[in-house]
Amino acid sequence: MSNDVNNINIQVAPLVKWLKDRKPELETIPMDADLVTEGILDSLQFVNFLFVIEQARGEPIPQDLVIPSNFTTLNDIARNFLGKVMR
Repeated sequence: MSNDVNNINIQVAPLVKWLKDRKPELETIPMDADLVTEGILDSLQFVNFLFVIEQARGEPIPQDLVIPSNFTTLNDIARNFLGKVMR
């Protein structure tokens, strides 16, 4: 595994932990799962989840990038805000 992939795993891990803490019945969260459609994240949790993403990336997310399609899956989040798509 390359350093880039290791770095993304480290960055995505707190996002997965935060989601699983709110949905302990989930054993795994696939990187390509639609977070809202599959009931993993709801609109009320989204603002808090944004903060978790900002912590993982180490900087605020520009407001013009806060659009639903950028946050559909963990892959979308990794690609748009953490730098890579995970497989």
